[in-house]
Amino acid sequence: MGDQDNRQSMSDPAFQQAVEETAYFLWEHDGRPQGRETDYWFRALEQTLRQRNADLDLSQKPSVHHTGHVDDNQDDLGRDITDGPTGDEQFHSHH
Repeated sequence: MGDQDNRQSMSDPAFQQAVEETAYFLWEHDGRPQGRETDYWFRALEQTLRQRNADLDLSQKPSVHHTGHVDDNQDDLGRDITDGPTGDEQFHSHH
């Protein structure tokens, strides 16, 4: 992400609010230490940018293997799950 993207983020009121809320949460979680507001703001900025970038990556990159259909008979790695035993067959021996 470039500096231009970071500047655009800072002008977004929703992004600014997310940074402020995150900073406040982190500060409270650590017992409200005095004199470290800037530290918490920068930690929150970094965390909020990472989260936003992860959300963007997820929304722009479809899964390579899985089709996304619930009934596609594939596991999450795109492997066919219709082959092999079903139900209790795998637990009973046929001697």
